[in-house]
Amino acid sequence: MRGTGLLLTSPIQANKEGVTEGSKWWILYQPINFNIGNSQLGSREDFKQLCQEAHKYGISVIVDVVANHTGNAGGGNQQYQPAHNVDLVIKNNRYFWHEARGVENWNDRWQVTQWGIGLSDLNMSNQEL
Repeated sequence: MRGTGLLLTSPIQANKEGVTEGSKWWILYQPINFNIGNSQLGSREDFKQLCQEAHKYGISVIVDVVANHTGNAGGGNQQYQPAHNVDLVIKNNRYFWHEARGVENWNDRWQVTQWGIGLSDLNMSNQEL
């Protein structure tokens, strides 16, 4: 009997809230930096060990990565502001962010790619970022 040859993980980036009890999957999609390791899925070393073990059995590991936004500071008027613990190099560079506003017309491609969807939207066209 054959099994799967792939393992897909949620994002393994550090995220805005440390979660130690239960699973709050949506927190994994609110990163604060591009480093490996978070309280739900483990450290960089844990991830390395997971990959090594998977490869022993011929299983490839695919990692979901969030590269276009960060965790936000909260709801309401804070939803487009970065969380307090977003990496300061990113947080303090105004050129790393798109305009802090939400999409008004979902049929307008420019708005959908340049404005936010409830999270702090990174300006991925900035090569320095």
